[in-house]
Amino acid sequence: MESNDEERLMYKALQFGKTTYGYSTKVLDTALQRIAMCANIFFAVPGPKMIWQFGELGYDYSIEYGGANISPKPIRWDYYSDWKRFRLYRTYCELMNLRRQYSAFSTTNFNIQVGGLLKRVTLLDNFMNVVALSHMDVVSGTYPVTFPNTGTWYEFYSGEQIAVTNTSTTITFKPGDYRLYTTQPLPLPDLGTPLTYDETDKEPINTIEVFPNPAEHQATIRFQVSVKTDVQIHLYDLNGRFIRSLFQQNDTPPGVYSTSTEALNLTQGIYLIEMQSGGTLQSTRLVVH
Repeated sequence: MESNDEERLMYKALQFGKTTYGYSTKVLDTALQRIAMCANIFFAVPGPKMIWQFGELGYDYSIEYGGANISPKPIRWDYYSDWKRFRLYRTYCELMNLRRQYSAFSTTNFNIQVGGLLKRVTLLDNFMNVVALSHMDVVSGTYPVTFPNTGTWYEFYSGEQIAVTNTSTTITFKPGDYRLYTTQPLPLPDLGTPLTYDETDKEPINTIEVFPNPAEHQATIRFQVSVKTDVQIHLYDLNGRFIRSLFQQNDTPPGVYSTSTEALNLTQGIYLIEMQSGGTLQSTRLVVH
């Protein structure tokens, strides 16, 4: 899923992800959910796996942090105190436990279909069969799904049972949805609240972007407010020390706004920009070179 010479998935999601119909991969909660979605497929494929530093907690520093991909990266033990990141960690734990406990996850009889927006892994084993599904699109979609046999299948994360009477069926997925079906009932994973996106959720999603990034001396922060709300944008260094408030306004009307770091004369380094709005917190990084 990640390698020692590729950009980190979480960083790419937050910096370059898509935003459409109120669903944004640049929002921390959604980005974490999408890492769990990727892990669902990643751990289903038999064979050895590599997890990069703090990847199981949604590590969101660029591979180039510090000047090169081999440069030391910040140690963020504090990520464990963030319950949303810790929930992703628990997802990794539960998937790795499956690999240790059940022979299906080391079978040599498996099929991988990852060419489309719905990624699939099918595992065939004497004890149980497994079908892992991860929906990569940013909008809902309905897809044909082939199960290797009819009968009762059990969804790992929810415990839901489905009766498969025809091996060829269709399933509707929400953006970033992921499922793991088995022919044997398994203990429910200890994950807390599922990492899902609900299209009926009316909570406004506001967006923030920084450009240019990397920047030489100054950068522009542009953000969109979807409903009237209080907005605060603060600048921190990588040690979490507050530097300055870039924008602060109560009852900010809907619209597109911008501010700049021009007056700060920022020195070379990595900075954290946090936007608090509508009860949500979003963050992005600014690289100054």
